[in-house]
Amino acid sequence: FSSATVLGVPLGVLIGEHAGWRGTLIYVAAASGLASMAIARARFPERADDPPKLRLGDRLRPVGERRTLVVLLPFFIWSTATYALYTYVVPLLETHLPASAIPALLLVFGVGGVAGNLLGGALYDAFGTNRPACLCLVALIAALAIAKPAGGSLVTAAIDMAMWAMSMAALYTLQQQRAIAVDTAQSNLRLALNNSAMYLGASIGSALGGIIILRSSVSALPFAAAPIAAAGLLTLVLLPGGTGSASRRRGGEG
Repeated sequence: FSSATVLGVPLGVLIGEHAGWRGTLIYVAAASGLASMAIARARFPERADDPPKLRLGDRLRPVGERRTLVVLLPFFIWSTATYALYTYVVPLLETHLPASAIPALLLVFGVGGVAGNLLGGALYDAFGTNRPACLCLVALIAALAIAKPAGGSLVTAAIDMAMWAMSMAALYTLQQQRAIAVDTAQSNLRLALNNSAMYLGASIGSALGGIIILRSSVSALPFAAAPIAAAGLLTLVLLPGGTGSASRRRGGEG
């Protein structure tokens, strides 16, 4: 996913510059169609040891559990903060930088995301989830807060985009471990709910960003996104048991 972002996001912007936003969507539809045909032709075999299929009610039941909400709420909040700004990062960057520089900056963001995935795994192996998640959230808050002034030059914008992407991707890797730790026997279900929390945050964050732009300007987005991410950090720190059992266990080992 992160590797695809490295090429997909700047490619989409590049196509949009030459063929308009409709051209980008046509490309996405065509690429998705090819992927669908490839999957249909692959005929992946069914595993004999697959777990029993769950009904919809069984899949949704963990949503009401306190331990699930404690783990997913901070992730939902910082996903909202990230996508409130990321959805509109192109017009934000274009307030100071030429449009031709944007694909390169998005490529930096994608490479930073891949590096952040690897960093998050290394941090988890060494320190568990709690302290690395807090540190990465602090870095994310800083990157969001300075996005507007950092966009004044290509170099500072690239540094900020890299820090933003690395902290965000590392958080995602750490968050997966937090979700699995809730119930390792249902790790697939917990990861699915974890992804749903991210997509819900992306939807609400994008809508919130649009409202802010309508009522103020795109330049106001960083100053709204950073406090939301800070609320995610407070939620992570203050919620009882919010660090997850795996974090406590590994922290004790450290």
